[in-house]
Amino acid sequence: MKNLRINYFLMLLFIGASTMLTSCVQDDDYADLNIVEEEPNIDGTIVDLSTVYNELVTNEYQNFTFEETNNYAEAYVVSSDEGGNFYKKLVVQDKPENPTIGFAIGIDITPAFTRYAFGQKVYIKLDGLTVGQQVDNVQYYPNTEFNEPTLGINNGSEIDDIPASQVEKHILRSSEIATIVPDMISFDDLSAENVNTFVQFSEVQFKRSLMRYDEDGNVISSITYAGEPGDEYDVERTFLSCVSNGQMPISTSAFSDFKSVSLPQGSGTLSGVLSRTYYGDNYTLFMRTPEDADMTNERCDDPNILYCGIPNDSNSIVYEENFNSATTFASIGWDNINVTGGNLSYVLTNFQGDKYAQISGFQSGETNYEVWLVSPEIDLSSTTDEDLSMRIQTNHNNGVILSMHITDNYTGDPATTEWKALDLEVPNGPSSGFGNFQDVGPTNISCAGDNVRIAFKYVGSDPDATTRYHIDDIKVTGN
Repeated sequence: MKNLRINYFLMLLFIGASTMLTSCVQDDDYADLNIVEEEPNIDGTIVDLSTVYNELVTNEYQNFTFEETNNYAEAYVVSSDEGGNFYKKLVVQDKPENPTIGFAIGIDITPAFTRYAFGQKVYIKLDGLTVGQQVDNVQYYPNTEFNEPTLGINNGSEIDDIPASQVEKHILRSSEIATIVPDMISFDDLSAENVNTFVQFSEVQFKRSLMRYDEDGNVISSITYAGEPGDEYDVERTFLSCVSNGQMPISTSAFSDFKSVSLPQGSGTLSGVLSRTYYGDNYTLFMRTPEDADMTNERCDDPNILYCGIPNDSNSIVYEENFNSATTFASIGWDNINVTGGNLSYVLTNFQGDKYAQISGFQSGETNYEVWLVSPEIDLSSTTDEDLSMRIQTNHNNGVILSMHITDNYTGDPATTEWKALDLEVPNGPSSGFGNFQDVGPTNISCAGDNVRIAFKYVGSDPDATTRYHIDDIKVTGN
């Protein structure tokens, strides 16, 4: 009886240890789980991923369910949830290098990187899956609001994740794990075909406003990817080009493992999966981990940017303009000058009783225009700690083509005046339709001089760069 009890105890101990070992392998030991010894048996026709997209286009981007095709789409995995920035989503593209199309696949498993490695070749069994894409206006696609093309399970007007029990039935792993070569891309080259592909931007850095400076203007620290008070869901941080006016956000989940990591302070390259923002109004980039940012070079900030230190939080009004009393810009002392000789100019517009300055090069027929709106002289000689702020609305956005400047030596001609760029950022806005007025600033202008002028510079070309801007509530405060 004693030996039986001992053997029974040992048997229970063995079963318990085996169970623990199995559980640990499923949850923690990722060393061998991506290894596939044999190629899957594909009992059907292997097709390009473009076949899936063609069905989407034919169906005018409405949901389409594959049935009785016996087709398997070949693709390569370019996402990874190892860093927690992708959740129940597998992003695939058609080729390891120079991809032409990509898809997001909703999968009800986490983590996914233990089954589907970055670069792993997969075969997607299409029958039973639904493809769809939210497009605001099919007639104007892609120059309208749109989201990423998606594969999953049909649920009426929605596309649900593939249930965990069906994931490996629909997404078969190959033994091939390819080297994914990032598609080198610039802000000017962004297109709908790049969505859901692995891309890399070079010569970029994060915005100045995301950095913290000492009194001499040197960067000493930065905010985090998504760990600041109030950050939730997908948090956007804007990065911009060192060689053009291009900029866009990266998106980092407030639940990611690296949410509290500080943003890189320098310049360099940034890689990730190109996607769309939640409302489909802009491109965004999802990194896998912080290692996708290689930004150890010196910052490329414009040396001509005015930097007087951090804002002073002053509150006494020195100058303000809301345009409500203006009949023309000249009537309130503002210059409105097209230095390239065309007819495009700023106009006063009234909406629901609120008057503001507006400019858009859309259908102007002018190319390479440069238009300035210059304030009257603002006397700062008897005040200190001056800050500048305003509100700007960005609409029909096809590029950042507005900038703000300051001078204490205005010649009467913007083209011959020496300007300092202001450390202010133009708000992002939708590519189709109207945005909202957003606060811009404050920025410290206390070192700009005693008698200054504020200016708005609009540089673009019809039809390529015609973003429409509304400008209002310009305010200088001081002590």
